[in-house]
Amino acid sequence: MTVVGTLDELIQKLDTQRQIGNRLVPAVHEFEIDFDIDIPINLANYESRFPAGAKDALEFKSCKFSKTVNFKSNAVKLYIYDCHFEETNWNDVTFQNKVRMQSCHFHKPLILNNTVFEDLVDFWDTKFYEKVVFYKTDFEATVVFSLATFKQNLLFTYTRFARQVLLRGTVIEKGIDLSLAIIDGTLSIFDFKVPDFPALIENQTRLEYEVSVSEDGDIPIKNKRETLRIIRKAFEGNSDYINSLNYKKLELKTFDKILDYNIKISQDKWSNKFNRVILWLNRKSNDYGTRFEYGVLFTFRVGLIFFILIFLSTEEFWNRICLNCEIDLDVIAYTIKQFINYLNPVHSMDFIDEVRPIFGISYIFDFFGRIAVGYGIYQTVQAFRKYR
Repeated sequence: MTVVGTLDELIQKLDTQRQIGNRLVPAVHEFEIDFDIDIPINLANYESRFPAGAKDALEFKSCKFSKTVNFKSNAVKLYIYDCHFEETNWNDVTFQNKVRMQSCHFHKPLILNNTVFEDLVDFWDTKFYEKVVFYKTDFEATVVFSLATFKQNLLFTYTRFARQVLLRGTVIEKGIDLSLAIIDGTLSIFDFKVPDFPALIENQTRLEYEVSVSEDGDIPIKNKRETLRIIRKAFEGNSDYINSLNYKKLELKTFDKILDYNIKISQDKWSNKFNRVILWLNRKSNDYGTRFEYGVLFTFRVGLIFFILIFLSTEEFWNRICLNCEIDLDVIAYTIKQFINYLNPVHSMDFIDEVRPIFGISYIFDFFGRIAVGYGIYQTVQAFRKYR
């Protein structure tokens, strides 16, 4: 790869015979550009080199930008393929034409501030090795992140999507924040996975919060929860209920962490404890609506617990208890029969009358047992309906 140290040298090495469609487009191929460069290049002073070439298009291919790249407002169609970038500056830039950055590599943090893309922008198969923050960025047309890889956090802070966002095969290795995005268009999601990424859980002042989401590239836990909800709704909107279940599960797990933190700082302590109990029951009974076998086991376990408590609070049990006696198969068969019958929430209470409850305590256990077993059966059915 040839190293180029000045703009004049780069201009002299421009390929003026590169044809895209039916036009000649100025092209830069396989150079290491070792100086600060503005893109697009101002070709006005070099027009004599390519009089027949397009004035509204420019191509870079297989180049390495060792120094800072400053993007400038323009109406030029940019074709940038398989290029490596270090420092870049996108602030207060308006791109009026299409921008294609395919199979590129961004090795430093990327923060776009007040950037406007009026036409298509395509980051297909591009890799971002550090944090990426789109801050107050406007995508007025379709934006493509298909097959792109984000190795650190990706944030869309106060960013507007006017049309379609393509997240097909996009790889999120750490975290993503869509909670503050203004989504006027649609999220097109397919073969898209987000891990249970770490998030900031500590309380922040408004200023600390703004710095986190606009400069530091950190994702507060409330943003994480909202992002998971947005992704879940996007899958549901596509009738992809199978994938939506994963994000429902992650959303509720995140909510549980929020409740736990609120309890620790004594914020609505009892209300949050009650909500955590509900989430715990959801997790144990069907793993947030995803595992029917959890429901079966839950129903069996709670049924067995209350069934035992009913018998422990009866006179018949304590009168008949005998640790050294031989096993009575008839008693075992009777007990199993009554237990299976007990798993029916509308079972008869005759068997309780027969074993003479102590102070009616058995009826109390029977009442709560019916609720627990009925809940377990409901949760089992809900998990069976997870695919709608």
